[in-house]
Amino acid sequence: MPSADPTSGRHPSGSAVPARRPPTAGRSPSRARRTSRRLAAALALGAVALPGTARAGPPAAEPAVRLDDQTFGVPLGGRVQATFTVPGRPAGDRVTVRLHAPVDTPGAVDAIADGADPGAVVDRVDLPASDAIDARGAGTIDVEVRADDTPTPGVLDVPGPGVYPLTIRVGQAARTTFVAVTDPAASIAFSDVLQLAVVAGVADPGPWPTPAEEAAASAALEDAAALAAAVDAPLTLSLPPAVARPGVAGREDELLAHPHLPLDPSALVPLDGGRQSFLSSLVAGERALVTTIPGVATTRLVWVAAEPLSSAAAALLRDLGVQLVLTPTAPPGIEPGDVFTIAVDNGGDTPSLPGLAALAASPLSAGLRSLPRGRSAVEVGAALAAHTELERAAGTRAIVLADEHLALPDPAVTSAYLRFAGELPGVEVVAASELRGPVNLAVSTGETTRVEFPDTAGVDLAERAAQVAAARERAGHAASMLTEPAIADTWEADLDAMLARTVDEAEAATQLGRINGEADGVLGAVSAPAPFTFTLTGTSTELPLPITNTSARTLRVVVRVQSPKLTATDTPWELAAGRETRVLVPVTARSSGTFTVQVEVLSPDETRVAGPVFLKASLTRVTGLSQVATAGAVIALASWWYSHLRKTRRRDERTAPTDDEPALSPDAAEARTDS
Repeated sequence: MPSADPTSGRHPSGSAVPARRPPTAGRSPSRARRTSRRLAAALALGAVALPGTARAGPPAAEPAVRLDDQTFGVPLGGRVQATFTVPGRPAGDRVTVRLHAPVDTPGAVDAIADGADPGAVVDRVDLPASDAIDARGAGTIDVEVRADDTPTPGVLDVPGPGVYPLTIRVGQAARTTFVAVTDPAASIAFSDVLQLAVVAGVADPGPWPTPAEEAAASAALEDAAALAAAVDAPLTLSLPPAVARPGVAGREDELLAHPHLPLDPSALVPLDGGRQSFLSSLVAGERALVTTIPGVATTRLVWVAAEPLSSAAAALLRDLGVQLVLTPTAPPGIEPGDVFTIAVDNGGDTPSLPGLAALAASPLSAGLRSLPRGRSAVEVGAALAAHTELERAAGTRAIVLADEHLALPDPAVTSAYLRFAGELPGVEVVAASELRGPVNLAVSTGETTRVEFPDTAGVDLAERAAQVAAARERAGHAASMLTEPAIADTWEADLDAMLARTVDEAEAATQLGRINGEADGVLGAVSAPAPFTFTLTGTSTELPLPITNTSARTLRVVVRVQSPKLTATDTPWELAAGRETRVLVPVTARSSGTFTVQVEVLSPDETRVAGPVFLKASLTRVTGLSQVATAGAVIALASWWYSHLRKTRRRDERTAPTDDEPALSPDAAEARTDS
C-alpha cells in the first residue's frame, strides 16, 4: 500500500486533516524554539494554563472518565494501550477511541489539555462496552496503530508519525490525552536527540534551624526519597550535606556538589579569604555527601544558580570545575529554555578562555509542580511529553526542568512524564551533568547569546565579615585557654556559618553576641593576685602567686614575672575551676635590696587576661659577683688572723724565762718586748 503523506493535508480515507508544515520552515530553529517558548510562557501567565498549573476561574468538575495509565510512544504497527475508570454504571453500550489530527505546536497541546476541542478526527475505533469495561467501572483499551491507506476495522490508521490527541469516550463522558506515533524504521542521529534532566532539591534550613525548620527539612527529605523511589529514571538532586541521609537518592541519580554551609559565591568573592572559604566549604560538603549517601555520584560539573550570580562568582565556579550553570529563572534577555553563555573575566593572562555555558529552565517546569484538579498524573505527564517531542522536532536538544526554588515536583506527575519521555526514540532522560554535551555543542556553533552578569550580586557581607573577624580573634584567644577542644570547634563552626545566605542580620547579631559573650566569659574569669610585699631569703627560689579562676571549667594560663633585679621564666599552669590556685614561679635574684616586681597572667597565645600587678620585694642574701666578693673578704680576714697568731707564738718563744732568770709578769714581759 502507498504510504501516507504527513504533509498532504488529507488522510487516505478522505477526511481532511490540517496540513503539517515542517516546524522550522521559513524560520531558523532558534527562532522557532523561542517563538514556541514565548507562547508557552504566555499560556502559563493565564491565556491557557500549562499542564500542572491552576487556571483562573471556577474549578473543573470531576471527570466522568479518569485516565489511569497509557502508552505514550507508539511505533507504527504497535498498539495504543490505556486503562481508565468510569465512576458508576457506564452510560451507553460502547467505548469509542478517537485519534485526532496531529498537533505541531506546544500551544495547541496546552489548549487541548485545558479543554479545547481536540480537532478533526483522523480515525476511530468502537469497542463494545461489555468487553472494555468491567462491572466496577475499570476500563481497558488495546488498539493497533498503522499507517495505512485502507481503513481497517479495529485499527487506528494514521497519516504518519506525529503527536496526536486521543479521546476515549464512554457515552457522553470523554477524556482526551496524547500519543506520539513514531516510525521504528527511521534512524535518529545523535545530534538530533533531545536530552532531558529534572533537577530538584531540599531547602537548606541553615546552621541554626528552628524546630519547625528542622521538621520541614526532614519532611522534604522524605518527599525526595519518595520521588526517587517513584521515578524510574535519573534525577539530579541538590541536598544540603548537613541534613542529607542515606536512602534519599538511587544509584541512577546524581547529587550536585553542595557547600557544607549554604554559601553564596557572589557574596563571598569580594571578601578577603572569601574564595578559600567557599572552596573549603564545597570540599567539606562533597565529602559529607559521599560519606552519607555512598554509591550515588556527586558532581560539581553543574551548578544551579538559584541566587543572582556575579561575573566574578561565575569565574570562580569555572575555576573550580563547573562546566554548566543551570538557571531556574531566565536572566534578562534570555527566554526560558534557552542555551546561553555567561561572559567570564579571564584576566590578562588567559583572554582566550571561553565563557561559562548555561541553560535556562524550561517553561515545562511549571507542569511538574502539582496535580491540578480534574486531571490525572497520567494526563499531565502525557501533555508534558507531547510538549517535549514537539520541542525536539523544533530543534531543541537540551531541556532542564527545575522550579525557581528547586522545590520537589509532584512524584506521580514526574514519574509519568519521564516514563513517557523515555518511550520516545529521540528523547533521552539523563542526569543534569549529561546536558553538557548538547549545551556545549550549541555554544560551539556560536548561535548562543552571550550574557554579561553584574560585577557584584548577592548580599553585601563586608561589614558582617569584619565583625566575624574581630569575634574570631577574640574567640581564638579564649580557645587557647580551654582544655576542651569541642567548645573552640563550636565557636569556629558558628563563625564560619555567620556568612551563610540563610543568616539574616538579626540572627547574625544574636550569634555574634553569644560567641563574644562566651569568649569574654573565659578571658575575664582569671584574676591576678592583689599587690603584696615579700622577702627573698635565697638566691634561687619559687615565688608563690595566688591566681583565681572564677569560671566553671579548668583554664590554661601563663604567668609572667618581670623585674630588673630578678630572672624569671614564663610559667604555664592549669587553674582549677571556681577556686584560687597557688602558682609557683621559679625566680633567681640578681642583686640585693628592695625592688618592684610586675606580674601578668596571659593566655597561652600571649594575650594578657589579668594584671599587671606590681609587688614589692626585698632580698637579704646576694648572689653572683657579690657572693664571690664576700667570700674573698672572709678568706683575707682568716689569712690575717693566721699570720698574726704565728708571729705572736714566735715572740712568746723568744721572751720565755730560763731557769737562771726570774719569771716576768705579763706586763713586764710586754715592756721588755717593746724595748
